[in-house]
Amino acid sequence: MSKRWVELRTLAALLWLVSASPLLAVPSDVTAVPMPTPAVTGIGSWAAPSREALWLMNAEPVVALGTWRDPIEAQPQQQPHAQPFGYETSRRLNGGLQDKWQKVKNRLPAERRTLAACRADMTTCPKAARALIALIDNSMKQERGLRIAAINRAINLTIRFADDRQIYGVEEYWATPLTTFERGAGDCEDYAIAKLVALQEMGFDDADLRIVIVRDENGQGHAMTAARQDTRWLILDNRQLGLAGDEVSERAMPLFVIDSEGAKRLSMPQAKAPPTQPGQDMAAKAALLVWPASIATPFTRLIQG
Repeated sequence: MSKRWVELRTLAALLWLVSASPLLAVPSDVTAVPMPTPAVTGIGSWAAPSREALWLMNAEPVVALGTWRDPIEAQPQQQPHAQPFGYETSRRLNGGLQDKWQKVKNRLPAERRTLAACRADMTTCPKAARALIALIDNSMKQERGLRIAAINRAINLTIRFADDRQIYGVEEYWATPLTTFERGAGDCEDYAIAKLVALQEMGFDDADLRIVIVRDENGQGHAMTAARQDTRWLILDNRQLGLAGDEVSERAMPLFVIDSEGAKRLSMPQAKAPPTQPGQDMAAKAALLVWPASIATPFTRLIQG
């Protein structure tokens, strides 16, 4: 018997088995009637949702069980904090810190006019303004996500740290950017102000810029710039070339912030605040105002002067 003949006999047997199967047999006296389906408004019949539809409705089929899993909970998108560290602010302060900032703010329009005039004609531009414009323009050449880091590094490397007694012969002086660049030196708030103005000149919105005052690991007041990028606040500190996040730690305990409205006190949101025993809350607040004599002076002159 040929191989061809065996294959034909095998195929015939398979066809007979399929036709004789009771699963496929339909009695001659029974009329097949389509199974009714529940009407769906606007559709007329129900169909299993496609995988794309399941993805859009955030559900997932489980084939092995023949059922549906519970809808997958969508992760909430992180919302940007209104202030660095996720803290809340008081009303604008009067005196002390606000007075220092207001004096700087009153001098800034003249410096902005100087920068604008320099861009129109660099031949008559003061050396300090040329230096600041050069840093801004070089930082603007970076990708947008790197511009904050670029201006932080550039100003840190350009300005030499010195206290106000060495530079101006006074206990405390908040300098404008061009004054700082003219002297080539400044202390922490001078760095912070220069970076704030530079970022404004680079097109960053005032709503995304702050000067923050923290208590550092030595218990002293320290000023830094904060810039919001996407949903996160980044900290520009003259003590490090890289950027830092706005995490609360022993190195940065938030105290005050300066925004477009002025100087404000920072406080931990109630939802974040640890539980306290009666009387502890007032004691904690008093601790910010009454410090050991060894560390009280530097901070006091920073915020009160």
